[in-house]
Amino acid sequence: MCQRKLRQSGRSNSESKHSELENDDISSNNKNTNIKNLLSGFSQKTVTIAKKAAKKTSAGFSLAYAKVLPVVKKLSLKGVSVSKEVSAKVFAFAKKWSFKGASASKVAFVKGFVFSKRWALKGFFAAKKQSAKVWAVLKSVGLKVLAVLWEKFLALAYKVEEKLPKGVVKQLTMKNVAASLCAVAFVFSIFNVTFGHNAHEVVVNGESVAVVRLDRNITEDVIVETVAAQLEEIRGVTEVVIDAEVELVPIRASWDEIEEPEVVVAAVMDAVNYSVAAANISVNGVVISSLTTREEAETVLEKIIERHISEDAIIEEADFLEDVIIEDYDIFVDAIDIVTIYEAVELLIASTEVERVYEIVSGDSLSLIAVKNDVTVEQIIAANPGITENSLLRIGQLLQLTVPQPLVTVRTVETATFYEVLVRPVEYIENTSETRAHRIVREYGEDGEAHVTASIVRHNGFEYYRTVINKETIVEPIAKVVEVGTQPIPPRHATGSFIRPIRGGRFSSGFGMRGRSMHNGVDWSAPRGTPIYAADGGVVRLSGNTGNGYGIHIIIDHGNGFQTLYAHNSQNLVTVGQRVAQGEMIARVGSTGNSTGNHLHFEIIQNGRPVNPMNFIR
Repeated sequence: MCQRKLRQSGRSNSESKHSELENDDISSNNKNTNIKNLLSGFSQKTVTIAKKAAKKTSAGFSLAYAKVLPVVKKLSLKGVSVSKEVSAKVFAFAKKWSFKGASASKVAFVKGFVFSKRWALKGFFAAKKQSAKVWAVLKSVGLKVLAVLWEKFLALAYKVEEKLPKGVVKQLTMKNVAASLCAVAFVFSIFNVTFGHNAHEVVVNGESVAVVRLDRNITEDVIVETVAAQLEEIRGVTEVVIDAEVELVPIRASWDEIEEPEVVVAAVMDAVNYSVAAANISVNGVVISSLTTREEAETVLEKIIERHISEDAIIEEADFLEDVIIEDYDIFVDAIDIVTIYEAVELLIASTEVERVYEIVSGDSLSLIAVKNDVTVEQIIAANPGITENSLLRIGQLLQLTVPQPLVTVRTVETATFYEVLVRPVEYIENTSETRAHRIVREYGEDGEAHVTASIVRHNGFEYYRTVINKETIVEPIAKVVEVGTQPIPPRHATGSFIRPIRGGRFSSGFGMRGRSMHNGVDWSAPRGTPIYAADGGVVRLSGNTGNGYGIHIIIDHGNGFQTLYAHNSQNLVTVGQRVAQGEMIARVGSTGNSTGNHLHFEIIQNGRPVNPMNFIR
């Protein structure tokens, strides 16, 4: 019984559910009819809006074309051809798609079930999420007509969403919205591909230097940092400061105009000005040269000091008299001001000419004075009128010198050990029968030798002063013995007789013909420096070198028709106009002029004609 009741009860329940399903179908059919009528009304509105939007779209694109075309021409976008024919096709295409969107609204009810609910909802929510971004993009490029159209489609979508029940029909409405969105996006994509930016123009200090592709990783800072790094590597410096304004300007360019980043960096490198870290060498506060590093600057100063140090010298100190310093803290200079080590050395040893007065000391000669002051003999003569190569220099005499003055003066202190000559002393023996003009060396003696240790201060290699630390005599000197007369010197006028003008010596040539030429005097060979005496008293008429072959010579006028000549001297001891007495020392034997060895050439001239001296010498 129980089982049967259960079956009957089950059958009753089944019949009841079937009846309910039939009623639901009738109700559903009624709802579908209502929905279809509502959609038909919306579809008519959609068609009307689409037609109006199409007209506005056409006018908007015409306006956009008129505005964009001059920009395209200005930027010379190669390969882009814009014509009215293309524009008309684009407008027709957009209009076609707009009407397709409206037509799709009519048949959406029939075809909407093809789309699944899941994809329809994703498309709708994506459209809502991107609406703000799309509006901003459209507005930024000036396509206001498309923006208005986009707003109308969104408004329609929201109305459909509010009035239609949830379910499949809502999915169909979203298809209409999606179709409209696709039409707008397609038209915008065509515009962006045709007229959008695809490159950056690289501008340095207001001037275009290159075009680089549009890349978010390529920025002004990246370009500047890359250029600075390459310059540091090329110049071999630690830091480079770019002194230029680099700007990236968005443009549309053809592929032929776009260059590789390496080429762009090279172009920017050529266009910018830049400063580099440097080490400056200054002298007395004035910057003379700029080098790459402090080590290079120190090398320059070392090389300058080494120029004035001999290899075997024991140097205790080496520095500069001037205030020479190296500055390298936060120092930046123009790259063109950087010099090499060699160039910096040349700048620092360069000289300017200054006037100096030199006082002649014992042992000086023009050649020695020239060496001491780093000038030439010719420069000394040019700066001192009246001075010649054969001029007699007197101790205490002042010479005007124009000497080079370098920017820096190297001061060295060295300890030197050397052998020094101990000059032989002179002892005099009196001869009461001879005049005071009588001087004969009886013993020549010998110089001694000493071992000396001294501290020598030099300026640019020339000795400035020395201090003897120790002196040890190795060989004692032997005195020189000289015999001198004690009788008064006779009056300084002619006596009428002549004496031999040299003590000692060897008679080497007489008066008369020598081959095809006439020898107008007599010769005595003697060591260089042997004293020469006046053969008779008189007045010196000539003392010097006239370039006639006699070399350094003297002519004395005795006032009685006689003159005597003394030639080839190494040194004259009298001057023109000076009165001399017979037997007075007037010169020293030498080999100047046309001479083959040290000797005295002596002539006696009577009334302007040479005569044989041996006929007059007593």
